[in-house]
Amino acid sequence: MSDLDWDRVRVRLRELLRPRLSGSEAHDALDDLVQEGIVRLLRLRRRERVENLEALLVTLAHRTWIDYTRRRARWRRIFELRDRDTEDPRAGEEASMGDAERRIQLVILRIAEGEECRRLAADFFAERDWNAVARERGLSPAAVRKRWSRCLREIKEKIARDPWIRDLLGDA
Repeated sequence: MSDLDWDRVRVRLRELLRPRLSGSEAHDALDDLVQEGIVRLLRLRRRERVENLEALLVTLAHRTWIDYTRRRARWRRIFELRDRDTEDPRAGEEASMGDAERRIQLVILRIAEGEECRRLAADFFAERDWNAVARERGLSPAAVRKRWSRCLREIKEKIARDPWIRDLLGDA
């Protein structure tokens, strides 16, 4: 079992993972998920002997898929913009993420494109009122919200494209 046909392993993992992904996800995430499965197989082979490769590939594909859906759900929760005016102020305290929240803030501040976007991100994390930010900058509140929306879209796209950033944020 020391000589695996890695091309066949890659093809089989693709076959197992592709049906679980929707059209746009299949294009964007499939190769990354296959690579994750291969890394898991490599690590497992270093620890123990593989008796039934097919069963192991099915299990690895399933576990890789579960981890992917958990990461995706976590990112949706983190980057969804909620209407802060109608949100219960105590909800933020109860759902505090501690150090992970600070890590996310630092990464976002670092990857935000342009000074204005970084300032808006800092204002967002400081939970500043957009009306006050707009008055300070001589803009309308709608203009500030629109600029933040564009910045947030760019940040989300950058994170989606960069596996290093996703890994850096880890379990956040």
